[in-house]
Amino acid sequence: MPKAPEVAIQVCVRVRKVDSTDAQPVQCFQNQIVVPESAPMTFDRVFGQDATQKEVFTSVKDAVEPALAGYKSTIFAYGQTGSGKTYSMLGENGGLSTSEEKMGIIPRCTRFLYSRIADATQAAEGKVQFQVRASFVEVYNGRAYDLLSKTARKPLAVRDTAEGDVDIADAVEVAVQSTEAVLRVLTLGAQNRATASTDMNLHSSRSHAVFILKVEQRQKTDKASRSFKKLTGRINLVDLAGSEDISRSNAQGQRFKEAVDINTGLLQLHRVLEAIREKQAFIPYRDSILTRLLKDSLGGSARTVLLANVSPLSEDLGQTLSTLRYAAMARSIKNQQVQIAEHGEEEAHPMDGDFSDPEGLHRRTTFLQTASHGRVFARVAGDPGGQLVLLVHGSGPINSSMWWNRLVTQLLTLDVDTDKTSTRTTRARSLFFVAIDCPGYGRSAGDKQTIRSSPGAFLSDVVAAASPTTRQAYCLVGSSQGAASSFNALLECPHIAKFLAVMDPVSHDPSRFNAISQPVLMVYDRDDAGHPVSVGRVAARYLQVPAYYEFAYSEDPDWIRRNFAKKLLQLWAEKDPRGPAGP
Repeated sequence: MPKAPEVAIQVCVRVRKVDSTDAQPVQCFQNQIVVPESAPMTFDRVFGQDATQKEVFTSVKDAVEPALAGYKSTIFAYGQTGSGKTYSMLGENGGLSTSEEKMGIIPRCTRFLYSRIADATQAAEGKVQFQVRASFVEVYNGRAYDLLSKTARKPLAVRDTAEGDVDIADAVEVAVQSTEAVLRVLTLGAQNRATASTDMNLHSSRSHAVFILKVEQRQKTDKASRSFKKLTGRINLVDLAGSEDISRSNAQGQRFKEAVDINTGLLQLHRVLEAIREKQAFIPYRDSILTRLLKDSLGGSARTVLLANVSPLSEDLGQTLSTLRYAAMARSIKNQQVQIAEHGEEEAHPMDGDFSDPEGLHRRTTFLQTASHGRVFARVAGDPGGQLVLLVHGSGPINSSMWWNRLVTQLLTLDVDTDKTSTRTTRARSLFFVAIDCPGYGRSAGDKQTIRSSPGAFLSDVVAAASPTTRQAYCLVGSSQGAASSFNALLECPHIAKFLAVMDPVSHDPSRFNAISQPVLMVYDRDDAGHPVSVGRVAARYLQVPAYYEFAYSEDPDWIRRNFAKKLLQLWAEKDPRGPAGP
């Protein structure tokens, strides 16, 4: 096997713009910087105080391209606190900026990535498909935390995989299909990041932030082929907390502990670089969480860009020289880029031909990776950033894809005031539809008793995988056995969903339903002896907020198609006027 090509770490330097008479006479040329008390230093690119955000991004954007072809890339900012790292990576004042002038590297990388995906998809004429997933973690006081999790804040485990990669266990991954979806994830994570005010920086980052985009590409020889080649790329976008002179920052108490930990972590990063440069037999990656996360980026298999941020102030000269020496050391390191490729064959696709869906649908199939129940096969549609509508099918084939396809289309496009489809409502309703095959059914492996014996635990696991930022469904929709399981899941886990909609549920004790506070749409077929309508009538009396309907298939076989979606939208609009079905 030929040796992977070596690529040196690309190092750029940016001098922060300051309005101060105490600024040093720093001279910046295209690839050289001259500061007092030092000989000229050469880098791949040097940006003076007047450089724009766009100019800086242009110099690093080539690191994004390899992820589309199954390679790993890393762009990270380094420098003392207050030198402009977070501004360069995200935007001003420690937060995410989306203005053309202030937008940082991370949102610009995202916009560039989706532009390239659109170009590649169009050029391949349907033979290439992409999926992008985002996660956002921070390293705070030596531990990794999930910035996207809605559950109680707790440290995440960092582990080595069998393939030699480093994995962050249980970190939330969000499927993102557009720049706007990524920006929503970034905004949420940036709000949760640890920052504080010190005497050196009003918006000082107290943690190292790592934003990860995984880019999966599937290549087919032709549209009809089931055989594919899968390329999995990864982009790490890293904003390191700044090194800090504690005597100047006046850090005390918790701030002091944070500063010590930040400086210790950066020292360990320096030791790793030194060990790589000197070709030592042992590289101390495992000495810190930060260096473990950056293992592939430093002497590993990623294409890496380091943006060294420095201050021109006289009082910062010592830290500026230290940053530049660190950057020069990094520039001497070479990584070996390795493509991550797999070959496989797709199973029969239940929605072949849906690639040209109307706006808002985008139906596709996937496997949800749940925390405790393995991979669960799912048909999905709509915006992954929208409110989750989880459909739990019964065991019969009649409750499968065709009914689901119709319901999804109607819920996205039906105007409840006119009974007609509306492109306006297609755009207005931000919904994410997930229809699962329960364990042991369809393409989901496992025990068929799972959905019966532990519906709350199982469906909560699915909801967490499908909607990791909220861990709650807007509505559970169940039919037959799936309806009974949805009822039981609400009883076991009352916060799993805001609404419930069911067709022909069976229950041995409807009196239990008086504990359900959510609005519930119930529909029964009087002709269905297997699901007695008498059960539904009793259940409706116990429910706190029922919307109960009966019909006879022998008299009106089209009732479900005409009315189920409409009645559900009306219930949403009545009980949640500001929700997806509201005016």
